[in-house]
Amino acid sequence: MYKGTIENDITVAANTLIPFKTEINSNANTTPVENSNAVAINTTGSYNISVMMTVTDVAVTNITMDLTANNTPIASTSTDITADTGVVALHIYDVERIAIAPTAEKVKIGVALNAAATVSEAILIIEKVR
Repeated sequence: MYKGTIENDITVAANTLIPFKTEINSNANTTPVENSNAVAINTTGSYNISVMMTVTDVAVTNITMDLTANNTPIASTSTDITADTGVVALHIYDVERIAIAPTAEKVKIGVALNAAATVSEAILIIEKVR
């Protein structure tokens, strides 16, 4: 199981992977990828992937959070932001079947927002279920 968190406010740019701090990486199924803000899936299987995030200071009227595999969105959530909304909570819970070819590069999981924002707290959990 991999668990990454953000506990202090960080400003993130639009469409860039968010830098989670690794709290737990308990087996060989996942590996944080150095200098990329992604987590590599090392073995073929089905994975529960959960992302919860609170964002503020959003510069758009609709914010989208994408769960990505090799920089391609595999799951998304979005919410409208009104002028009186100071804090927005976003959540994705997804089960993905990820197959790793013997000679292929590992699948890299990441999280990105479609607009610049401040992330005040977040958690990313990736767990192989079979």
